[in-house]
Amino acid sequence: MGLIIKLLPLLYLNYLTYSTGIAYDPLKSNLEDILNYFNKKTTNAFTESCHTKVKLLKRISFGLRNHQVYVEKLELGFVQPKLLTTTHTY
Repeated sequence: MGLIIKLLPLLYLNYLTYSTGIAYDPLKSNLEDILNYFNKKTTNAFTESCHTKVKLLKRISFGLRNHQVYVEKLELGFVQPKLLTTTHTY
């Protein structure tokens, strides 16, 4: 049963290629990575979220003249929120 589930994407690609006559090269070239997800349950979601966060901070910081301020904003963007909310007793 497990082998059939792992081969389903490959079978589906072969069916699409046969029925439409169009070769799905991007999917075939990444098939090993796609099947690897089912084996190890790893994705690039963390990398994509970091990239999105950097792009957002870049848009927000447009027009800054000081490069150090941009770097500090990036550093703050990746700090865990619980570390930013500390209580001080004076």
